[in-house]
Amino acid sequence: MIEAGEQVNLTIDDRQVAVPKGTLILKAAEKLGIEIPVFCYHDKLHPIGACRMCIVDVEGLPKPVPSCATEVKEGMVIRTRTPEVKKMWDGVLEFLLINHPLDCPVCDRGGECPLQDNTFKYGPPDSRFTGEKRHFKKPVPLSALVLLDRERCIMCTRCVRFCQEISGHEQLKIWDRGHGEYIDTFPGEPFDSNFSGNTIELCPVGALLSSVFRFRARPWEIKSAASVCPHCGVGCNIRGDVRNNRELVRFLSRENPEVDDGWLCDRGRFDSDFPNSEARLANPLVRKNGELVEVDWPEALEVVAKGLKRAAEADPRQIGAVGSPWRTNEDNYLLQKLFRAAFKTNNLDFTFKSRPGGTGALAEAYREGLFDGSIADTATADTIFVLGSDISMDLPVVDLWLKKASRRGAKLIYNYPAAVDLSQAKQSLIFVSSALLYGEAGTDLLDTLRELKREREVRICAVVPDTNAQGAMDVGLLPGYHPGYRRIGDEMSAPPMSGDQMLAAAKEDKLQALYIMGQDPAADPVRGEEIAQVLGKIPFLVVADTFLTKTASLAHVVLPSCTFAEKEGTFTNTERRVQRINPAMRIRKSSRPDWEIISQIGHWAGTPLDYNGTMDIFNEMTQVIPQYGGLSYDIIGEKGAQWEAVDDR
Repeated sequence: MIEAGEQVNLTIDDRQVAVPKGTLILKAAEKLGIEIPVFCYHDKLHPIGACRMCIVDVEGLPKPVPSCATEVKEGMVIRTRTPEVKKMWDGVLEFLLINHPLDCPVCDRGGECPLQDNTFKYGPPDSRFTGEKRHFKKPVPLSALVLLDRERCIMCTRCVRFCQEISGHEQLKIWDRGHGEYIDTFPGEPFDSNFSGNTIELCPVGALLSSVFRFRARPWEIKSAASVCPHCGVGCNIRGDVRNNRELVRFLSRENPEVDDGWLCDRGRFDSDFPNSEARLANPLVRKNGELVEVDWPEALEVVAKGLKRAAEADPRQIGAVGSPWRTNEDNYLLQKLFRAAFKTNNLDFTFKSRPGGTGALAEAYREGLFDGSIADTATADTIFVLGSDISMDLPVVDLWLKKASRRGAKLIYNYPAAVDLSQAKQSLIFVSSALLYGEAGTDLLDTLRELKREREVRICAVVPDTNAQGAMDVGLLPGYHPGYRRIGDEMSAPPMSGDQMLAAAKEDKLQALYIMGQDPAADPVRGEEIAQVLGKIPFLVVADTFLTKTASLAHVVLPSCTFAEKEGTFTNTERRVQRINPAMRIRKSSRPDWEIISQIGHWAGTPLDYNGTMDIFNEMTQVIPQYGGLSYDIIGEKGAQWEAVDDR
């Protein structure tokens, strides 16, 4: 990135412009709105000037130069549309098309291909080539997800440079020389990078293909919606592409410079097919004579409302609800509101994981604003600590930010701060796993972090791996706390229990009713069998989910909820950035958004929760949650907004 500083004055196509010293001719032309075609160039990759597509004429130089690899100089006079330049653009495209197969009708990039676009805009009308084109075996599977069509490759090397410069995995190489050059992995080695799918999106032709998307749709039959990746706490921005309004066919990156830097991990890119599954629940299910049978929505909602109300009236200490870190803020907010208002209980959580020592230290840290770091702070920090987290698994795209920081010279430390000499650090950033911040040990660590902030310039960001676990805590599903991290007093007869404590109570027959939203604890690889046995003892179990999971199969009522791809709302990522999701496809079968299901349960239970949509719910949240005060869907916009700490104790 070019820093603002000394300005250079130049002329491009008879128009004057001033840009910072070190700017490339290509970027200076962009500032004037002048398009120069490119293939090998990409904003986030080192320019190499290999394809020669972007050449321009510079007054005083003996021949045209590549604009993507030539810096501006004071007084430069540049022309991008001279006859000589146009002839050379023609020539570059003609050479590229000599061996490129004319299979656009079956190519996945047809209709959104830079080679197509540049040929139509700048290329020759005819080809003089009459010989036989090259032929190779196609496609070659570089991995189970990425396919290579060597016939289409134009050797721009974007994919190779991404592996060298961005992911650092260096699994793709250029083999052979001259006309025999080709891209491949090392012999016998798979392309198993966690970020391999980015090379598909970088490819300016159809040489690298997605095995998941191949032959599924054409660009002109696709509609797109802006959303947020549902698979971890980074909150990478995505574009959901839907065919015929009903089939979600792929996720593409939708660059947010503050969050994802334009990249996606392979889980976020390729795990996009679950909303299309035929295994999704079609209708509500109610257990009758020991079997789950399909019923209509009014019957199911009435059974749920009566069952929960009956249990709450008997003893509100023996009823609870567990929301989900994979549901929206609006869903989780309405869940806690319903159970507090209608069923008089504070037994609320968003996970069944154990938290030794409780959540008090973590909640107070959020309330006081200890966590003030951002993902983008990695771009300026000279020392970065990662405490108690495998970032590459917990927050994969943050791992790319850390590699980028390392390349510019930042010191990365994966350990514990007390064991590190901080005297030389001028600006530090600490990523600390939220799992370390429970109980007495968490209190001690938080005290250490507070001391560090008092002594030097330190910013801290909690690592909250699950998609919307941060939002679930914000909106009132952190045990013992109301929305906005307000500690629960004695205003209700039911003392708060966490999800893990609710399971313990159920084991002793002291939990009469439980509502689970968007979670499958019975499928836990370690505790699943034990949890299933406990859930099977609960007299009234309600599960709202998209599939008939192991947990749902134990329920007395199962309510089909739709996926994130079919609804609107907000997620809050690990750096406290609130971002919007938008529906990409029609709601399948008879499933409904969780907030709508909860609202209807409230109606049947005699506690109306009437909203015209998620915007109404969010607007109420901004009045109830101090940290969200001042936010709105419009302010959040396409890139999101971070909440600020509000300590109103």
